[in-house]
Amino acid sequence: MNYSQYDDIADKYDELFLDEDSLSENTEVGEMLLPLVGSVLDIGCGTGLLTEIVNVSPKDYMGIDPSKKMLDVFKRKHPAFNYVVCSCYDGRVVDCGRFDNVVSLFGSASYLSNGALRELSRYYGHLFLMFYKEGYHPVTYEKCKVDFQHNARSRKYLESLFGKEKVKEFNNYIIVDSR
Repeated sequence: MNYSQYDDIADKYDELFLDEDSLSENTEVGEMLLPLVGSVLDIGCGTGLLTEIVNVSPKDYMGIDPSKKMLDVFKRKHPAFNYVVCSCYDGRVVDCGRFDNVVSLFGSASYLSNGALRELSRYYGHLFLMFYKEGYHPVTYEKCKVDFQHNARSRKYLESLFGKEKVKEFNNYIIVDSR
């Protein structure tokens, strides 16, 4: 079984984000995603946050994450939803063409490889990818006293892949939204 850096914090992860600022940010991101119509691939789904901030039918949802322990928490919270342990960050993501929406929340897209990003840049459905801003030290790292490794991407780089009109900023994130 593969190890993920998030395995070590899986059991306490959700508790770290119950503060007013985090809940407000979840609400704002949920509103940005609406309407989320059709099938959804959730890259870096973790403990299932997307299923909590927008209405997604279990039959239309597939989550992928490299952390089996994060997915164990997801399963306890949301047993009707489908997910797979997937080392989605280094190579091909999955066949994105079979999904109407590809979502990656709160910095999860920052762990994707350049190859996976190039693949996603050719996707024709709705993309909603959240990257950490350059120089941002993620709050997860602070709250857990860890320093995980992610790929820093500049806004300019993301604009070159996805188009300037699809890239915007929100708090400590750069968002690619293809709608």
